[in-house]
Amino acid sequence: MNGRGMRVPALVFLLLPAFLFGGSRPEEKEILDREWTLCISAFDVSALPPSRHIIGDVIMRDFAASLQRVERRIRGDAEHGWYAGYAHNRERSAAAAALAAKLEERGALLYQGEPRWKYRRDLAAADKEIQRLKEELREIERNVPAVDSEPVFVLTGDNLSGKFPPPPAPGTEYRFCRDGKADALLSGSVSEYYGRVYLALRLYTVSGGGWIYEDSIIFSPEDINSASDEIAGRLASVVSGSRAAVIAVRAEPPEAEIAVNSSFAGRGSVPEREHAPGNITVIVSAENYRSETVETELEGGMRTDIGVKLMPLDLSFVRLSVPGKAGVIVYRGAFYEGEAPLSFGVDSGDIEYFSVETSGGETGSVVFLNSGYMDSVYEEKEILLATAMPPRPGQHDVEEARRRYYGAWGRLWIALPAAFLVTGLAEVQSEGWNTISSSGAAPNLLYSRAVSYRSLRWGAWALAGAALTDVMYSLWRYIQAADKNTVRIVK
Repeated sequence: MNGRGMRVPALVFLLLPAFLFGGSRPEEKEILDREWTLCISAFDVSALPPSRHIIGDVIMRDFAASLQRVERRIRGDAEHGWYAGYAHNRERSAAAAALAAKLEERGALLYQGEPRWKYRRDLAAADKEIQRLKEELREIERNVPAVDSEPVFVLTGDNLSGKFPPPPAPGTEYRFCRDGKADALLSGSVSEYYGRVYLALRLYTVSGGGWIYEDSIIFSPEDINSASDEIAGRLASVVSGSRAAVIAVRAEPPEAEIAVNSSFAGRGSVPEREHAPGNITVIVSAENYRSETVETELEGGMRTDIGVKLMPLDLSFVRLSVPGKAGVIVYRGAFYEGEAPLSFGVDSGDIEYFSVETSGGETGSVVFLNSGYMDSVYEEKEILLATAMPPRPGQHDVEEARRRYYGAWGRLWIALPAAFLVTGLAEVQSEGWNTISSSGAAPNLLYSRAVSYRSLRWGAWALAGAALTDVMYSLWRYIQAADKNTVRIVK
């Protein structure tokens, strides 16, 4: 092989590690401050009567539940710069402290009284380490650490477990947050305002060095869920660092009830209101209409319009009455509806359970299945419901009838084989008498025995017949007892 042929494999052999390992690569920086923690302190309810202190607890728990839906916080330039500077100072302080400790250790070598050779060895090692620490400090000075611009939003462990610490004294908010490993503090107060509830909120952030957000709302005690949901939406947009989403709902018919995330929001329409970005569920319902559920995702800074038109139910009307009884209470499922006679609207294909109870304690029930085959939506089906006294405690008519039925079957299966056995014996005795009497020498004892077995046969079959009759009667009683407590189905 010539020289040129030898140079090509050698060149490939030398360059192979560079291709395989890509040469030296700079190490990726560690991303710091990946979480942003909020602490909700106990709200001040001292201005409320003691009987209403629970309002503050309800609002705090609602806020904690709503804010858990926030996933991340978007840091602005100022906040990102503060965290980067804080992390930079922290790293520089740690590196400077390590360098100062090593310099102090080097100075102490002279006074340890070690042999000269050992002193020189330790001194050289200390100088080398000091040089390394100086280079590390210079490197930290040159490079600002990387801080997560969208950290994960979390609540403190106490808040997640339903505990809310007392608020800090004025001027100690920074120390409170640092001791609790929190980046922000939400504080509030609840008081009365002419019979209504006044809620005031403030948000303190470590990066801002003060209270950066204040909000308030006045609402009636019965509107606490709606008010809490509204202000929680504005608060969520603040702690997430993004703009709040806006939602508006229009529904038909005008009396339709609108619920947003299980909280009543209004009837017919809900004007635009701020809400936390994220998934929401809107439920629209009205009497004699099919309910509708809409699930959508709200985006920060965007308006979402939801329009819902409910479809009327295909109703059939039922009139329930109890003849001869007055003041009969009627239940539809588990809910009280009024006194009989009473009319109901049942949607096509639905099954409704109705039960009644008289003033004397008698009860009755019926199941109505709307098959949707009535001639007209205005047709009304009449259901006449009979009542009876319910079973006494400990009374088990069906079980007693079942035990009697099984007992009758057992007696039948004893009486029937016995009748067949006695019939066979009677036939044997009769055949013996006939055989012997034909020869003219039949004794009277054999004749009387044959007659006795014939009579016994008729008695055995009479007993088997009685057992069969008992089985049929017990079966009839069993069916009656089982049907007595069975709910009638009407279509």
